[in-house]
Amino acid sequence: MNSTRWVARALWLAPAFLTFICGQQVWAAYTLGQTLQQGTPAVAEVTELHQENRVDVTYDYMKLRVELPDGGTLRTGKMSVPHTLAPLLEDKKRLKVFMRPGAAQEVVIREKARSGGPPLGATQQRLAVVNAAMSGGAALLFGLGVFWWNRYLRRRGDPASERAGRRDEDYSAGQTARE
Repeated sequence: MNSTRWVARALWLAPAFLTFICGQQVWAAYTLGQTLQQGTPAVAEVTELHQENRVDVTYDYMKLRVELPDGGTLRTGKMSVPHTLAPLLEDKKRLKVFMRPGAAQEVVIREKARSGGPPLGATQQRLAVVNAAMSGGAALLFGLGVFWWNRYLRRRGDPASERAGRRDEDYSAGQTARE
């Protein structure tokens, strides 16, 4: 197998990766939605809110401590917070949350960014759905392009190898215009 066909087949990794990202975002939206619908309302104490204010790094996270009804405490690890929503949580010491101990997404914020607006958890869920749609669409488009390129190589061969052995005069781009 020549290198062009090897590269064309290796390109299948890109749509596969985008499909994986799409699936992960669908799972994130689903687990957020389950906790929003079935979670128990509670109040969480914000133990840490980290905002990365560099343009090239937008990883913001928070750590919460939630008192359980049975007297126990649920401590979250680093919960990712969308960079656009982190400033809305800056001055908050306590947050309204939904909790489902043992679930894939144990805690979801039910605090509203603005009065009358949706809870931040619902906004996060919508962001995950949008991310899934974008990565799914990109996977589809990239997959169609890779499919077309592989089919072209199979049917017609490598266009770069066709030029090998021909002189530049054989091509109109290599000819000079005369007056």
